[in-house]
This record gives sequence, C-alpha cells and structure tokens, in this order.
Amino acid sequence: PELQALISEVAQHDVQNGREYGVVLAPDGSTVAVKPLLFGLEAGLQAHSVANLPSDSKTPTTVDRLLAITLAGDLGLTFLHRSQTWSPPGLGTEGCWDQLTAPRVFTLLDPQASRLTMAFLNGALDGALLGNHLSQIPRPHPPLSHLLREYYGAGVNGDPVFRSNFRRQNGAALTSAPTLAQQVWEALVLLQKLEPEHLQLQNISQEQLAQVATLATKEFTEAFLGCPAIHPRCRWGAAPYRGHPTPLRLPLGFLYVHHTYVPAPPCTTFQSCAADMRSMQRFHQDVRKWDDIGYSFVVGSDGYLYQGRGWHWVGAHTRGYNSRGFGVAFVGNYTGSLPNEAALNTVRDALPSCAIRAGLLRPDYKLLGHRQLVLTHCPGNALFNLLRTWPHFT
Repeated sequence: PELQALISEVAQHDVQNGREYGVVLAPDGSTVAVKPLLFGLEAGLQAHSVANLPSDSKTPTTVDRLLAITLAGDLGLTFLHRSQTWSPPGLGTEGCWDQLTAPRVFTLLDPQASRLTMAFLNGALDGALLGNHLSQIPRPHPPLSHLLREYYGAGVNGDPVFRSNFRRQNGAALTSAPTLAQQVWEALVLLQKLEPEHLQLQNISQEQLAQVATLATKEFTEAFLGCPAIHPRCRWGAAPYRGHPTPLRLPLGFLYVHHTYVPAPPCTTFQSCAADMRSMQRFHQDVRKWDDIGYSFVVGSDGYLYQGRGWHWVGAHTRGYNSRGFGVAFVGNYTGSLPNEAALNTVRDALPSCAIRAGLLRPDYKLLGHRQLVLTHCPGNALFNLLRTWPHFT
C-alpha cells in the first residue's frame, strides 16, 4: 500500500516544455525518475509478476524481466521512428536542477528531449537492480527507506553489486542483450494488441518491431550501459566560462592523461568531488587567469566523470596541444599509488570507446601522459608507469 500511494502521488513522470517532472536528486549526484524505480521495486516485492507475454518467448533472466517492466515499452516506442542515435556519447538527455541544496525544478539540457531521459534510464535500471535484490534476500524485507538509503547513500563503501554509482556496470554484468531485445519486442507487440489505435504502432509488422527492438537494445547496452556516467557542469556547481570558448575541430586524435596533484586525496563521494571541481575551477580562473577549469573531464573515485570543458571546447590542460586532444585528469596525487580500478577502467576503456562511437575521438587515437609533452611530473610516476601498458599509449 505504501508503494502504491507513492506511485499515484509522486511518481508521475513527464517531460513538458523542456522540464522533467517526477524526478529526484540522489545522494550520488545522479537524477532518478521515481516511476520506473518504484515499478521495479513493486515487481521485486511481488516476485516479479508480469503480464502474460507471447507464449513462444524464451524464459528471461530476473533482471531482464524487471527491465521489461521498467524500461522495455518506453525504449521501444522511443526508437520506433528514430533512424539515428544521439550524437553525444551516452544515451539520454541530462539536465540541471534550479539548486542543489533544495532542488525543485529540473530543466533538460535539450528542450526537445524525448521521455527517454538520463533520469528515466537511471530510474529504470535502479528499479531492475533493486527489484532483483529484493527477490534474492529472505523475508521479511527491510524497510524501503533503509534499502534506498543503502543503495543511494553508501557510495564506494557499499556492496560492490548494490550501489547506485555503479548502476551501469552492475546492469551490464547482469543483463543479456538478446533477451532484453526479446522483452522490448514483446512489449511492443503486446501494446499493439492492447491499443490497436496507437498511432506509432499502426501498419507496423512484427518483423519491423523486431528490428526496432534490436536497434533500441543495442543503443541501450552500448551507449548507456557501456558508457561512463558524466555529471554535467551544472551538477557540480560550475561558475560561468569567462569569455568565449573556442570550439574543437572533431574528431580529435589524442587523449592526454593528468593527475590533479592538488587536491591530493582521491574524492570518493559526489559532495567531495563536486567541491574539488569548484576548488580547481577557482584556482584556474582566479590564480592562473584561465577562462575556465582547464581539463576536458575529471575522473572521481566515486564512479563518475565530471564535465570540465567537455567534448566541444578547447581546454587548458596540455600547453601547445590543447586543440589536438582531450585532457582527462584523475583527482589525486598518483606519484606512489594508483586510482581505483573503476576509475582506471573508465579512462582506459569506456570513455575512449564511447567517444569513438560518437565520432569525437579517432579510432587510431594516441594516449599520452602529460609529462611526455610538457616539463612536469604529471601524471605521477605510478600512474604513468601503468599508462605505458595501456592500448594506444604512444
């Protein structure tokens, strides 16, 4: 009853006039749509009761069945009439809160965004993962408030397979793409039977629906689950760019790796990483007299990337080479130690792979440490020695 009341009162997800409704700001800095989250929780509590689907369907895994409830229909409908994917790396549109201390209004960065926003995808995946968790723990279940606090608030100190800041990695490890494609197709077929007047589904064959389901699943698994989560500038409280940014000429051919040195300790929570970003931006703007924080992206040890100058603005990270490559910095001093494995995997694999997929980075890109181009100890001896073993190191 408690869950049903929440669904009816506060979980009405909608996108209107560039604003997204029915979303909340989680402690890890991510924005989450409540409706698909609660649908997943309810399904988990009810032992994954689902609608009767076509009799010839293959038996899906628990997570795939939950994704069928939280995601499949919306994913399929969104892609039904789309012949191209989103241009930025990653699927879904991000947005900005009116304030971070008491957020109330969430405005999307793309006013033409579909309902398949980043917050919706986060909520759908969280609903599947939390529902799966509920199905595996003995009854009586803990209060939902305790479960949500543990999932969203424990951060890197929590259970590795039960924490929101690693939802994409955990979802990718549990989800079968072929089975999810089957779920998307079945959801579209069922909707077509239940709503024969649905404009998007009229005169569409099951073969065409299967093609849409395959495309939608490929995009979800590759461009969402397979890409790193990036907090936009507004999420960490960035000050405005001073002056006029110079656009990059994409795709670029280089990735330059840095460590911040100061701040020296790795940041392991959204709050500490966001504070470090603001501190570095103040130093770069007020002391160095740069237009903005110098890095293209900054890597926290909290499971997230933080947008600096991003994919499209020339940075101030590698003197003489700023227009030729992206500058990515790990928060911390890595002279004698290394970032955590998740942060390393992000820069070695996920970030460049997604940038290549989006046409922002050349497939034959070269990876270099800052010290190879400028007289500096950056990115620290320990990190640089590891970089030398990575693919694309030059």
